[in-house]
Parts: sequence; structure tokens; C-alpha cells
Amino acid sequence: MQQVSIDGVKKMWIDHEAGVIYDAIAYTTNYFNKEKVRAAHSIFVKNEDDIFANYYEFKKHLGSVPSDSLYFFFIFNAAWPNVMIKYFDNCFPDYAYTFQAAIREIKDIEKFKVFAYRDLLEHYKNKVDVEAVINGEAKQIALAVAFLAKDHPEYAMYIHMLFYEFEDLLLELVNYLEFIFDKVNLYHIKKERIISKQVSKAL
Repeated sequence: MQQVSIDGVKKMWIDHEAGVIYDAIAYTTNYFNKEKVRAAHSIFVKNEDDIFANYYEFKKHLGSVPSDSLYFFFIFNAAWPNVMIKYFDNCFPDYAYTFQAAIREIKDIEKFKVFAYRDLLEHYKNKVDVEAVINGEAKQIALAVAFLAKDHPEYAMYIHMLFYEFEDLLLELVNYLEFIFDKVNLYHIKKERIISKQVSKAL
């Protein structure tokens, strides 16, 4: 039997946790953007069950939903990843990290806030002075709020938290990530056990 080193086991666990985080982000992105995700994937997949099979199954397992105030971190656009994916990719270019490492990066409030502002306002950079928003200039923040509200009217009531209550929003995000990470991890373990039993029966 092939021996696996301690470093190898550690790497497998790190890769596992990074995978759980990406699945948690994917679930949350689907939750907030179901119609957009359906439209983007329907070009290639006609059956909705094939697009959302894991989503529906995990939603039953989860038994809860994320707060609408977290929407802006999980916006779906077929052309580019959302804030969460980009931030973790930027912090961990080798795509290998633990959940606690990810949470430490999120808790770096200034770093995460600047990254989130620049990413969310990238589309409006010809209309809004993004650096001025980062520096707290009221006029530019008002412009940013107006443009985001126009493009995301169903979540307009939560935009103020991005610019005036970011610390509270960050705490809400961390609490949610801790909750959903545990849920996704348990879901993975459950699915792995089912697959393992099926393989054992087939042998």
C-alpha cells in the first residue's frame, strides 16, 4: 500500500477545505442569482435539474438562507467571478488554503473593503471616482449608491451597509461563512460516505 506523508495528508485537507469554501460560495451565488445562472447555463444545458440538482439537494440539507444584505458579495455575472471568488484567488494564488486562513483574510477589514469597493465599482469607474469612495468622499459615495441601486433595485435597501456599516456587514459575512462552511463540509462527508458504500457494493 502506498504511504501518504504527513505533508501529503495536510495538503489533501487544505485542498478539501478550499473546495468546501468554493462550493459554499457557489451555493450562495446560485441562491441570490438563480434566474441569471439559469439563463447563462441554459445555452448549454436545457434541463434545469441538471443545472441545479446539487443546489436543490443542499438547500434542503441547509435549512436556512443567507441574509439579503450579503448579496453584493455574491453577484453573478457570466463574464467574471464575484467579489468572494476574486478575493480568495487574489489572497491565495495557488488555490490552496484552509478555512481559518480564508477567514483571517476576510477579517482584514481595510484590505477586504478596498478590494470589494474596487471590484463592485469597476463597471462604473468612468462615472465614479472609486479611490474617492474608498477615502470616504460623500459625493462619490452617493454616486456609487445611485448606480448600484439602479442596477440592483431588489437589493437597493442594503447598499448603505456597504458604505456606512461595512464593519457590521463584515461580521455578518464572517458569521454566515462559518455557518455555511460547516454545513457544506458535513454535506460533503455525507455524500462521500454514500459514494463509498455504492463503490463497496459494486466490488
